[in-house]
Amino acid sequence: MSEVHASTVLGTVNGSPVKWTTFLSALKCEGAWSASVAALLRYVFIAELASRHQIAIADSELQAAADQFRARRGLHKASDTYQWIAQELIEEDEFARLVEHELIVDKLKRVFSDEAVQNKFTAERNRFDRARLAQIVVDSKGLADELLTRLVEDGDDFSTLARQHSLDQDSKDNGGFLGILNRTDMSSEVADTVFASQPGNTLGPFRIAGAYHLVKTLELLPASLDEATSELLRNEMLDEAITLAIAAADIELRFDIED
Repeated sequence: MSEVHASTVLGTVNGSPVKWTTFLSALKCEGAWSASVAALLRYVFIAELASRHQIAIADSELQAAADQFRARRGLHKASDTYQWIAQELIEEDEFARLVEHELIVDKLKRVFSDEAVQNKFTAERNRFDRARLAQIVVDSKGLADELLTRLVEDGDDFSTLARQHSLDQDSKDNGGFLGILNRTDMSSEVADTVFASQPGNTLGPFRIAGAYHLVKTLELLPASLDEATSELLRNEMLDEAITLAIAAADIELRFDIED
């Protein structure tokens, strides 16, 4: 790669040149500088960890990964792939590096043993508790208390009251049904109350973002180390390994350029 100078032109916009200095200024002014440097360090240390663990990619693996990459994005024809490459502003050889990088990341996640994943899950099990919930959201505590009384003492139907009174447009038409939420999707107050409750209990009111929420526990789903949870834990373990490697490294980055 040729040396970069302040006058190096990366491209043009409406015929006007976009210089390297403009690119750096844009990253800083648009608040993308820190994220860009973090991405750079992550990329570098993924390669370093791969070397440390002697991870190698066979040509057959790369070809299979490239086929899967194209299939996931609906790139069924060569022309589709070339169009995608052009849209993403990458070169053809960079496409191969992109596929190889994804494959290396996946192999690095497999470095962690099943036992290590199980131990992390056991230590952090509560994070993965889930619950099937419904809610009613109103703008005053008085109305929330009134609805709670109707639900608990009078036996009124939760879904009917949600359709009539809830301010949450995303859930009211479904009787307040929220679906399945992870513990981490809730505030600590709501989570602690929900996971100490029994299915069928109506809880609250909880004051959240200026509104009052009544929450009904429909079902409690204890944490389990399923495939999705295992993959999440492996991602986190790789992130932790990268963070530790970065913290221990002697890093000197220079973005100053000569005129």
